[in-house]
Amino acid sequence: TFMELNEPTERIFNLDERLVRFAGESIFFVRKLAKAYELEYYKNQLIRSSGSASLNYGESQGTITDKDYVFKLSLVVKELKESRNSLRVLNYIKEGEENERKRIAEELHDGIAGDLSAIKLNLSYLKESINDENNDNVLEDLSKIIEKSCLQIREISHNLSPSPITNYGIVSA
Repeated sequence: TFMELNEPTERIFNLDERLVRFAGESIFFVRKLAKAYELEYYKNQLIRSSGSASLNYGESQGTITDKDYVFKLSLVVKELKESRNSLRVLNYIKEGEENERKRIAEELHDGIAGDLSAIKLNLSYLKESINDENNDNVLEDLSKIIEKSCLQIREISHNLSPSPITNYGIVSA
């Protein structure tokens, strides 16, 4: 699972204790996440909603009327649903990051790694045949392969870099 809890030594059947534990575990969980602007919102939402569920349940235990009790419990349910959705969004972001890393790895493996292997083979050929007339052709081929690798690296880096809007601070304005 995405959110790993510190396993208790005994099962907790008391709802108040379970909600307190969930709020605490949520805090421990978000502390482990990367610091990124887009994550901070959901991290803060998770802390707020999990803590609010615990606090509202505690308040429900001191209500005087059934109507107040039901209202406080409906807030607990609302906050727990919000916590669940924050966890789902954080999980979706994590999966997206993993997919992006996989895509980059595939691009590097399929494109640049193949080119570098070709360069290595051609260099081995040149080393074995120092006085060969074909050296000029092989060197020209190596130059083209290196140029192609540089273009691929540039493309990958441009695909990974932030948009010009972010670079020039228009988002923050």
